Amino acid sequence: MKETAAERLSQAITALLIRVHDYCEKIANSKIRHGLCLVNPKRAFLKVPDEIILGQLQNIAREHFTPLGATGFYFQYFTPPGLPEVAGKDIQTPATIEDYQLTFRLPEFDITAESEVRARALLYCANEQEMGAWDEWFSPQLEAIRLTPLFYKGLTDLHIIGQIRLQLAQPWANVFEFFVRDYIGKDQTLGIGQQERLLYKEGTEDWRPLFVEIEGLFPNDAAPLIEAYKVARKKAVDSRNPKIKDLLWGFIKYIEGTLIVQSQLSVDMKTDLLKELRSHANKKGKKGYQAKRPTLCLSDIECSQILYLTVQKFGASPKEHAILGEVILFIWICQHAAFSSLNLKVEDVLDLSVTDVDFENLTIHFTQGDSDISGGLTDILLAWIGTPDRQNKRRLFPNLTYDNLEKNLSRLCVNFLGIEGKLQPRDFLAKVHVIPGARISIEIRKQIDEQTELVKGSPYLVNIWQIKKHILDSYKQKKPLNSL
Repeated sequence: MKETAAERLSQAITALLIRVHDYCEKIANSKIRHGLCLVNPKRAFLKVPDEIILGQLQNIAREHFTPLGATGFYFQYFTPPGLPEVAGKDIQTPATIEDYQLTFRLPEFDITAESEVRARALLYCANEQEMGAWDEWFSPQLEAIRLTPLFYKGLTDLHIIGQIRLQLAQPWANVFEFFVRDYIGKDQTLGIGQQERLLYKEGTEDWRPLFVEIEGLFPNDAAPLIEAYKVARKKAVDSRNPKIKDLLWGFIKYIEGTLIVQSQLSVDMKTDLLKELRSHANKKGKKGYQAKRPTLCLSDIECSQILYLTVQKFGASPKEHAILGEVILFIWICQHAAFSSLNLKVEDVLDLSVTDVDFENLTIHFTQGDSDISGGLTDILLAWIGTPDRQNKRRLFPNLTYDNLEKNLSRLCVNFLGIEGKLQPRDFLAKVHVIPGARISIEIRKQIDEQTELVKGSPYLVNIWQIKKHILDSYKQKKPLNSL
């Protein structure tokens, strides 16, 4: 009986998993161990160590790694962001070995290293000749993240947003009273003297008789501030009493100003939070509505885990779960396009035709540009498409629609990550990052990518090919342990 496309695809994916497994076994069983010497400057304006300092660094590294039985060692240069200028030293001051910090490691292929290799190998989808080639994808990212504080700014922003939400969940009464007393001290239309204003502001005079119209307006004193905000906003819109209207609008602006407008968030984030806050207040009887959340960027481990779970379910019964085969191809193509710097929509991927795949040049043609694909993914796509006698324009994903794509991904993610971890198809369009467990917003991902050009120009950029050359050279030396 003739094999179906799903069965051919399953066999090709199984071959990939076997290659990844064998590659990891080979590394684990290898007796070769390479030491890593991380070198970073202690002060600003330092260049890569010159030959004299480099020789001194080599001697120090050799003395450290020789007793540990390392076969060879190599250097990585890393510039931490925001290096301080040291008093009395500048770019004209010659560097000495004391200006460089050394960190020694003898990496082992442990469980963590193996999980990273498996994740990256699966995402890259390498053929036999490409095993290990995923370094070209992930190493530049690592350096970009190291050399920019953007991710840490993202964590700071999340902390600020968390504090805002916490404040909105606190009881409203004390916040409102503080606002009203300050408001009375500034409002010139209340018909009270300056001395009385001070008494109200200091809290020695009860303010409630001045605003008897709002008695019973707000919920009980223990209700959260967000509820008082909603009530104030609705009443401020509906009220025809200018005195109460001005008071309530002042309270609204006070909450928005102190919690959001005056925060250290970006203008865009402030705008989004204000929209969210006002939309909650403007809802009328709408239940279960949720605003569309922004696109997230997954870690390589997390993305690979979802991919692997899909592969496992698909491989158990390719004919029955043929649609999952298309979901797997969707994730692979999305990630290859992301690493080719293409900004795509889900529809751009789903609308691909067979003729958009250029097997000879290892590319996929999109309207937005060409995406490079690995030889392994090319082989898998060829297994899926088959070898028709003539080219045709049939769809690459004949059965995959947005609805069943979203349904299948959501079901897999909920089973693995729980309801709070549910992912959307668009989340797989963004280039994965290498910080385990973190979900970075698409804005932060874009900002990190924008740092790539700066990283490329850094004299401390880690060059994976240079590292491999260092290791190779260490074998060619006659001494028991050599570097560079």
